[in-house]
Amino acid sequence: MRFILLAILTTILTTCSTQEADFKSIVISGITPKDTQYLLIGGDTLKIDNNTFKDTILIKENVYDYIQLSNWKWPRLIYLDRSKSLKIDFSGDVIKVSGDKLNNFLLNSENILNLYSLRWDMKEEIFRNTITSELSTNFDIIDSVLLNSGIDNKIIKELKAIEKLKVAHRTANFISFQERKENFINRNIYEFIDGIDLNNERLEKQENNRNFQYYYLLDKVSDDVPDSIYPFAVIDTVNKYSTINSIRRMIITSTVKSSFYSEEVDHRKLISEYQDNFGNLSEDDDLFILKEKIQRLKPGNTAPSIGELENVSGELTTIEDFNDKNILITVWGTWCPYCKEELPALKELINKYSDNFTSLGISLDEDKDKWKTYIKENNWKGIHLNDPIRNSVFKSNYLVNGTNVHILINKYGTIVSSKTLKPSSKELEELISMME
Repeated sequence: MRFILLAILTTILTTCSTQEADFKSIVISGITPKDTQYLLIGGDTLKIDNNTFKDTILIKENVYDYIQLSNWKWPRLIYLDRSKSLKIDFSGDVIKVSGDKLNNFLLNSENILNLYSLRWDMKEEIFRNTITSELSTNFDIIDSVLLNSGIDNKIIKELKAIEKLKVAHRTANFISFQERKENFINRNIYEFIDGIDLNNERLEKQENNRNFQYYYLLDKVSDDVPDSIYPFAVIDTVNKYSTINSIRRMIITSTVKSSFYSEEVDHRKLISEYQDNFGNLSEDDDLFILKEKIQRLKPGNTAPSIGELENVSGELTTIEDFNDKNILITVWGTWCPYCKEELPALKELINKYSDNFTSLGISLDEDKDKWKTYIKENNWKGIHLNDPIRNSVFKSNYLVNGTNVHILINKYGTIVSSKTLKPSSKELEELISMME
């Protein structure tokens, strides 16, 4: 990608102007485990009272959406049907939805379907073979559970499309990872998605659909397009292929945000085109706030606060603790393959220029034991802090929405390089070599 990816992907939903009369109310009720505090379904939060819940939500049309209990790490897919209320029992090992075979399958699919073993570091041939094998296996499972069960064949076809989209998202990540390593991947690797209607509004909120389309549509923009007009080319491409407004907005908004880092882009013209697509923005819109934050993070400006972050000894650390020290902040996670790719280059810089700077690793890991073990096993010299909180001071001030971010700050507290340079780049080494 030409510009920094600000997130993998933030869901951006548009305000619906449809009259309330177009919506249908359905009742959601049931039982939860004892430690459940609340239940999220779509954009609604349902309160739990004595391990039970009952509420009414409005839906415009039948759609796949997400449901999550407060004690789940990840949400699960659910199908909302305008003609059916839902009675769900979450209290046992198997989730039970009264009289609803489709949602019984969806909410328990993690235990029914085979988990995909696709990894970004696979050889291309192995990756292709794995796609074929694992999709075939899960299609057979879907058929064995749902065929002849009274479920509409259209629904079964959509479930298979959802499985394809899971793999499509992984494939997009695989291509991105491999091509960063200068390994060309033939785009016919996407052939398995043939026949999927990416503009099927029932799949609008399916996260793999949204994320896959982000990579897939950006990939259609030629590498020969100059950086100065790249975001405008993305807008044209997205408008050409995507008809779902929330997905269009998500991709275009992310691209516009990323382009704010580039001085080659006419930001005023870009915002004007954005407003031509989605309507006028108020002066306090998040897009303008973000633009100002990005300006403040450019080299030459004073580094903002990182808040108070815990180090490996459990003590709190602030940006002021690094006065009179040159630091290279590295935002990382034990799960991040790009971070693992960059670590050898970072360690080489640490060894070569130990008198010039201090490595300040800020991990986003929730598991502190994994975090500490990784540092020790990789002999990563420097100061290490942990920031698992979603909307922390550090993440807000430095616009951190992901990992493999590197920010160089000198001993006077001034930003020298923000986000764009990696430890493996010659440019970052040159900057560090000149620091005193």
